[in-house]
Amino acid sequence: MMIILSMSSQSSSATASSSSSTFTTCSLGNDSQQHQQHQQVNDYGCACFQNSTELRKAVDTFIQDGCSDDHNCKLKTAIVKTYGWPMGTWCVSSVTEMDQLFSNKKTFNDDISAWDLSNVKSVDHMFYRARVFNQDISKWDLSQVENLAYMIAGASAFNQDVSKWNVSKVTNMYNTFNSALAFNQDLSAWDVSSVQTMEKMFWGATSFNGDLSLWNTSSVTDMTGMFIGASSFNQPLEKWDVSSVKSMHRMFQEASSFNQDLSSWNVSNVQDMAGMFHKATSFQQDLSSWDVSKLNSAKDIFDGATTAMDLTIICNSWGEAWKNVLAKVCTEEHEATTTTTTTTTTPTLDATSSVATATNDQTVEMKATKTATLDAAGMHASTATSGQTMYGALVLVGLLLLYCVRYRNRSKRHNH
Repeated sequence: MMIILSMSSQSSSATASSSSSTFTTCSLGNDSQQHQQHQQVNDYGCACFQNSTELRKAVDTFIQDGCSDDHNCKLKTAIVKTYGWPMGTWCVSSVTEMDQLFSNKKTFNDDISAWDLSNVKSVDHMFYRARVFNQDISKWDLSQVENLAYMIAGASAFNQDVSKWNVSKVTNMYNTFNSALAFNQDLSAWDVSSVQTMEKMFWGATSFNGDLSLWNTSSVTDMTGMFIGASSFNQPLEKWDVSSVKSMHRMFQEASSFNQDLSSWNVSNVQDMAGMFHKATSFQQDLSSWDVSKLNSAKDIFDGATTAMDLTIICNSWGEAWKNVLAKVCTEEHEATTTTTTTTTTPTLDATSSVATATNDQTVEMKATKTATLDAAGMHASTATSGQTMYGALVLVGLLLLYCVRYRNRSKRHNH
């Protein structure tokens, strides 16, 4: 590649840092994809990176040695002298993969808006957990990118416009905005017609509430956990084509604001809906029209959701298909409901019984008291009668003894 050096006027920022600095621009001529201008300070170089390994090593060293804020960093004769300063001037147009480039770079927040990504095919984990990164990258050309997995995941401060990105070739959006806590930008114009997986795409993106209603999701087969914990999200999705989707496992789990009509969805190929609306505390929609004939897992599908999604209602009024799918759950729910009803009713019955029992007990007690009184009186009377009888008997015995004594005395006198 031919590199053309040309002189340019001194900028005010450069003057502030070094009054003797001479600026040049590095124009990457002839190649139509490389018209990027590279501002150079003194003898800083403008060599282009040839592959991702070379770029990744340079990024690691550049950040490690604090070159982001210091163009006179100690690596001037190496990284900076070779590729230039600041990082935003680097020539990366030949790089085809930027996976994990800034992964876990927790202090990185350099302006790289001018980078040419026109040949890049994968940005997997590019800004993963780059917690303070929040720079404008709206003009990036991602037209060749196929893998967008984890690109912004964990970049908790990032909230920049990406509405004009060309993502038409992307097939993988696995965890793209996972835990991007601040992100809430317009994605309505994204062409997602080639995407096959959106698994956990907005998991934990607690601020996101963008319009996705017109997305072409006809190629998507996996929506597992797509909106887990996306607590602000509540946008219409009824026009989505989900006919190819096989898994909606925990799709709206803990999406506490979501309450949109999904009755028109064709879920005839979905096999897994386990925990789909688990703790989706606002959701209360009728899904009785869904074709769940291929569904083989629906465990905890409405567990912790609203009372309107009570399994008693679903089991009894959403048709045989749902009842068959939820056969075990419905049985358990029926038993639980019966137990609950009994438990709820029992205190009332017990209360009534207690009153009745108390009343009966009082009656019995009164009878017992009366009986005791009567018994006591009878016992007293009986005792009195017995006493009189015994007294009479003793008197009679006494008289008999007296008679016997007198008779004996008479007999003795007669004999004498």
